[in-house]
Amino acid sequence: MTDAVNFNRVTGLASGMDIEGMVKKLMTAEKVPLNKIAAQKTKLTWKQEAVRSLNLDIKSFIDNTQSMRLQSTFGIFNTVSSDATVVTAKGTPSGSESVVKFNSITALATSASTSTSIAGGLDGNVATQINPDALLNATTFATAPAATGTFTINALQKDGTYKSKTISYDTSVDTLNAVLGRINSAGIGVTAFYDKGADSVVMSTNATGKGTTGVSLQLTDNTGNLLIGTLGLVNSDGTDAAFTMNGVSTTRQSNTFTVNGIEYSLLKTTATTVTVEAKRDVDGIITKIKDFVDKYNTMLSKMNTKVNEPVYRNYQPLTEEQKAAMKDTDIVNWETKAKSGLLSRDMTLQQAINGLRTDAYSTVQGLPAGALNQLNSIGITTGAYTDNGKLVIDETKLRNALTKNPDQVIAVFTNYNATDSTQNGIAWKLYKRANDTINKFTKMAGSGTSVYDSSQFGKDLTKFQTQIDQWNVKLANKENAYYKKFTAMETALNRLQQQSSNLISKMGG
Repeated sequence: MTDAVNFNRVTGLASGMDIEGMVKKLMTAEKVPLNKIAAQKTKLTWKQEAVRSLNLDIKSFIDNTQSMRLQSTFGIFNTVSSDATVVTAKGTPSGSESVVKFNSITALATSASTSTSIAGGLDGNVATQINPDALLNATTFATAPAATGTFTINALQKDGTYKSKTISYDTSVDTLNAVLGRINSAGIGVTAFYDKGADSVVMSTNATGKGTTGVSLQLTDNTGNLLIGTLGLVNSDGTDAAFTMNGVSTTRQSNTFTVNGIEYSLLKTTATTVTVEAKRDVDGIITKIKDFVDKYNTMLSKMNTKVNEPVYRNYQPLTEEQKAAMKDTDIVNWETKAKSGLLSRDMTLQQAINGLRTDAYSTVQGLPAGALNQLNSIGITTGAYTDNGKLVIDETKLRNALTKNPDQVIAVFTNYNATDSTQNGIAWKLYKRANDTINKFTKMAGSGTSVYDSSQFGKDLTKFQTQIDQWNVKLANKENAYYKKFTAMETALNRLQQQSSNLISKMGG
């Protein structure tokens, strides 16, 4: 209690009583309601910490396993090329095992490129170069540009379509580099730059391949003569990659292309056969599935531990007075038991556990008839009853499933339907359940990252603190009232003693 009025307190000189001790004992009884509220607040604070800790465990599961929802996670292939200097390969999620022979590669795909075709360079003089940062009308070109004009560039894209852009210029305000910058930022897949060494402008397409509608780089001076007349650029075409694969001659726009889910990259021409074998990396996929199961089991184990934790009802939060009379180790041991069971049989936690277990055992609907559609069907089952939902992997069965039906195994984890959640794969279901649980726990106990805690626990803790503050004021007033009464008693006794002394003195004592 506050000692704000201690100057009015006496210590029992007249009565010989231990007033300080008496008031302390009286206040101990008065503080019982406050201690109960403080204990409630402490237990709720501990419970809040326990829920937030579980939320961190659940978030860790999400962060470390959310990729299991994606087909790309399972697109692991071991590819071997008989000559990796000529052809390389890598798998994609839709890939399949294969052996491909590139009997010959007669041409690589190239981009369209054009450069200044004026003898002596842009200024027509091999001994000098222009300044690309000077205004166009202040630059000496072999062929001077018109004062203003527009030009259009139509370029082949990587998907085989074309994109075009019309660009205007004004020689009184534009430099060559400014015009080239507008070309580069036009979003049509064309790169242009000034080559000082050759006193030349170089322009090329970012995409490779032969044009599908005319040449792949088409230039037009609409008004003026800047592109063709002044810069000396011309229409240009790229080339397609040409090769024979498994005895069939074919072409591709790019040197990198996909066949049956395997991405091949041609690096150089050859007349010698190159064999590329792609095999699914079953060991790599099993490692990922094991990690997923381990993290699920770790999360579920922590949740089961909390919901089944024993409750020690005789161990309540200690008051400061009680702590002062105990050893540190005794305090730790006491509070360990006092904190035990705070989430025992908690309904929200139990529902989360039940939901996760239900999702893990569920059937993935919507898959083809006869297809693998449960974790159980690919070798992942639950352990003993006492394991409380722990998943166990039969690696032999899982390996066989991956070897014989890899696409079906992948679908068990990754299948997705935006309108029917029963058709979602197990990884999707657990991901959603875990996120829903985090949201419920956050609504219950807050996240700890916000200054203002609007969770249910946060509101309750605020109420407890308000009650504690009110009780502290009430008890301070009560303590002062006790001291005032004892002070009055001491004053009266002191006065009586003085009167007795005076009477005895007058009587000649």
